[in-house]
Amino acid sequence: MNTDFIDYKLKQPVEYGGLVITELKIREPRGRELKFLPMGEPQDFQLYHEITALLCGQTPQFMDLLAKADWAEVMKITGGFFSEAGTSSGKPPCASPENPST
Repeated sequence: MNTDFIDYKLKQPVEYGGLVITELKIREPRGRELKFLPMGEPQDFQLYHEITALLCGQTPQFMDLLAKADWAEVMKITGGFFSEAGTSSGKPPCASPENPST
């Protein structure tokens, strides 16, 4: 079992569940996460968001609290995992939280 993680230090710590979270440990997806993603570009942003939360050991509600810069970096990291797995080009299904249509 691969237990390797990418450590990502948040630019803006998040207070969640009574804790101040300053770093995320992001793991690579396994089959249990990949089986829900369509081959090619993921189209369901909510699903991608929820799977990314799982990979960070967090909830989707926590991910909602990330600063824009942190959110973008985490999505870039996890997008790379999905690209390596052949499920996407490595880009999240939208370019930015402000412009979900791109």
